[in-house]
Amino acid sequence: MDFLPDAQVLLLVVVLALSGTTKLLSRPAPAPRPPAEIHGVPVPAAEPHWTAVLRRSRPVTVALALVECLLAGALAVTPHPAVRGAAVVLMVTATWVVIELRERTPDLGCGCFGELSTEPVGRRSVVRAALLAVAALGALGGDRAALEIVAGGSWRTWSLFAAELALLAAVSPEPAELLRRRRRPPTPCERRPSPLPESLSRLRRSDQWRRHRSSLTAEEPVDVWREGCWRFLAYPARDAEIVFAVSTAARDRTVHATVLPSDESASSDAGDPADDTAPARVPDEAGGSGAPVEGPAPSPAVERSAEGDRTLTCR
Repeated sequence: MDFLPDAQVLLLVVVLALSGTTKLLSRPAPAPRPPAEIHGVPVPAAEPHWTAVLRRSRPVTVALALVECLLAGALAVTPHPAVRGAAVVLMVTATWVVIELRERTPDLGCGCFGELSTEPVGRRSVVRAALLAVAALGALGGDRAALEIVAGGSWRTWSLFAAELALLAAVSPEPAELLRRRRRPPTPCERRPSPLPESLSRLRRSDQWRRHRSSLTAEEPVDVWREGCWRFLAYPARDAEIVFAVSTAARDRTVHATVLPSDESASSDAGDPADDTAPARVPDEAGGSGAPVEGPAPSPAVERSAEGDRTLTCR
């Protein structure tokens, strides 16, 4: 009957490694702020439950993810009882926390697999946590590490492992959430949130940046604004100003550049022609999404008026 604990060890290694990795790779969304008042009536601030505080704490999430990854690695290389006892403690504690989340803050996801676990905690999450706790208890009777099991596991071990993994996937809400995310239409580039560091990173990896960098007199832009699907960054240069246009699309972000002489009116086309006209300039607000526009994303061009003000046009 060695195949029973062996299958549990394999299951724990896979789940712990996947859970820890997704937590580390997730980018948590900021917690929503409740309104200060409703129809002029002040709303008293509610004290959050400790489970919600831990769930939203990034340091706690990272620490838990590291513990899960380390425990998965330990289960893979050693059958020491202390390692398997630690897995039991972790899984039993996780089951208790998930139950508390369901009772105290049912609208908050459990975070078991990072930001994939955003669905409100329900019975399926509790059942999954309980099944993993039972699996951890079942692994106590084994005497082989996961790597040894992979090298010489019987067909019964692999069959049981596959069946248990399929059962966990069936009771987990994350696969359905992944399917819903794939079916959602992509966010238009003019509405897509695009933080400034993302644009700067893309700019400094572009050919346009390498081509003009030697002409710049400063490493930081003197002006930044966003128009529809483009973020514009103006840099001072010798006897000129160089304006880079960085696409805010989710993929295939292109970069254009134009040089504006400081002593005369000049303009330079930075992309392919388009039959649309961009909206009036809207200052960039800390990576805001900008004003929505209709039609395809035009290629940017920048002009300087006789008074020296920049305006955005699309040719």
